[in-house]
Amino acid sequence: LQGNSRARLDMALAYFGMGLFDEARDELKEIGATDPLFPETLSLRGEIFVAEGSDLGALDEFQKVLRDERASVEM
Repeated sequence: LQGNSRARLDMALAYFGMGLFDEARDELKEIGATDPLFPETLSLRGEIFVAEGSDLGALDEFQKVLRDERASVEM
């Protein structure tokens, strides 16, 4: 998956769906802030925090999404 952020994000989503939060986070760590998919990465990290019951962690990630100019209206 080296250099393929879409595949990494898809893999992280699959792990998230299976409840494998640490594995999902590991995939997301490989997607850098300059990547066009970084807002989606932040959003999924926020969802992981929500699933784990960490509202403050989720809030931090979602605020980062809102500050990112690349984030779409749907996000």
